[in-house]
Amino acid sequence: MLPPTSHLPSIKYISKNTVESLENAIQYLRLIYNPQVRGSRRRKAFPPASGGKIQDEQSLQQELDALRTDGFERAYCIKWLTALIAQCEVSSETDLDLPECSRASPESNLTLKQEALVENAASLLATCAGTASAGLITRNFTFDLRGSPNPVTVELIDVPLDNQDYGSVGAQTWGGACVMAEMITEAPDAFGLPKFGDNSLASQNYWEQMGNLRFLELGAGTGLVSLVVVKTMEKILSQSQSTSNFTVDIVATDYYPSVLANLEHNVQCNFPASNSSSSTRTDQIRFRTSFLDWSTFCTLDSPLPILAERFDIIYGADIIYEAQHAKWIKECLIKLLRKPSSSSEVQPTFHLIIPLRATHAIESSTIEQVFHTNVIPHVDSDSLELVIKHKEIIICEAESGDDGEEVEYAYYKIGWS
Repeated sequence: MLPPTSHLPSIKYISKNTVESLENAIQYLRLIYNPQVRGSRRRKAFPPASGGKIQDEQSLQQELDALRTDGFERAYCIKWLTALIAQCEVSSETDLDLPECSRASPESNLTLKQEALVENAASLLATCAGTASAGLITRNFTFDLRGSPNPVTVELIDVPLDNQDYGSVGAQTWGGACVMAEMITEAPDAFGLPKFGDNSLASQNYWEQMGNLRFLELGAGTGLVSLVVVKTMEKILSQSQSTSNFTVDIVATDYYPSVLANLEHNVQCNFPASNSSSSTRTDQIRFRTSFLDWSTFCTLDSPLPILAERFDIIYGADIIYEAQHAKWIKECLIKLLRKPSSSSEVQPTFHLIIPLRATHAIESSTIEQVFHTNVIPHVDSDSLELVIKHKEIIICEAESGDDGEEVEYAYYKIGWS
């Protein structure tokens, strides 16, 4: 990729460019300073593509990282965006021969395009001058909640690698978390949540029987999945008629200090009136963050109080990238996932999404080595085993600019049998 100083139209000749060319220039800058999460847009009816372009993708990412952290290039982008906004604003008040969008009547489509161009440029300018100046990326997510007129919205900060420490990759939002978050809002009841807007007798009985519902996220990273669960539950509770005695506990966990600090920051951004140890705006929901080391959790004599009680539903997205992770996670689940009970409407389940990367094929394969399938159900609760109950392949667009390029995920439902 060319640096912005070489790719952008000259500041002196911004007025000679069409709206479309300026829009393309802004999109180019957004690719550098506010990129989409790779592999987060699902394809519903396309077969998986053959092969990948791993080396090309890695090279592109390295180029983007280098440009994003280049202070000179960022300073030029700020200057260029400022000039673009200023010229468009001046052109809307005068008859100067400025960008094509300015020479249109107030009612024209070009004037509307100019307004959109200025808004887009201003948004990107704030990013370049703000979080991007520290190598951070601000992400805004919107997910449609089935049955609700209002979407679920989340704002996150992605943090760059901590001194190239591979473990701190959790402070960045990965495609698997985006896919799981979208799937949760599309079908909350498939992920352990009640349906939105369901006030049937069966639903009322559900609320009365449950009393308390506990959710856990392993390797929460930036917290996208947990935040979506919290905000989805808020909307469900706000319109339900039989939830007076119903409470929800949601715990987002991670291991690395820098990741936990960013996770806490993201919680504060989305719930500014609360903190991680108090209730969110809905008093029935308690959302907290916690340290969790998979490798040592099962050896502790006394686990943290926040993890002492088992959970009904556990989530994990993009958390298998070392060969021993699947083994550690299973050991944690044995202690953390509630056993099935006839008194509960919710089936205890671990929802896991992992990318099927060629570079991590060995690590990905460990899931089906550690968690078996087709196990004969046990009647005695003491003999229950954790097994794979469902597997699904999900295909997403890579968002890398190459038509037809795809990212493949495996989605597992793991539970007791």
